[in-house]
Amino acid sequence: RLNHIDIELRVDQAQLQLKVENPFSQILDKVEAVLKEGGVGLHNVKRRLELLYPKQYQLQFLEQQGTYKVDLKLSLK
Repeated sequence: RLNHIDIELRVDQAQLQLKVENPFSQILDKVEAVLKEGGVGLHNVKRRLELLYPKQYQLQFLEQQGTYKVDLKLSLK
């Protein structure tokens, strides 16, 4: 399963959690550069979250064993 994206969305009481996971191939140099610099898309996502949900979210990015993972927790209160 080289080309797939796993998406998990949960709402538990007043919290939304979104997990996205996908593998990456031999383009590690590009991935590492984006992770270090944040990329325009990631910067925009963080900025919008802070504007819409100030201090009500957690956003984590993880690169592990050929897999890129994003975990977003958002308070709905």
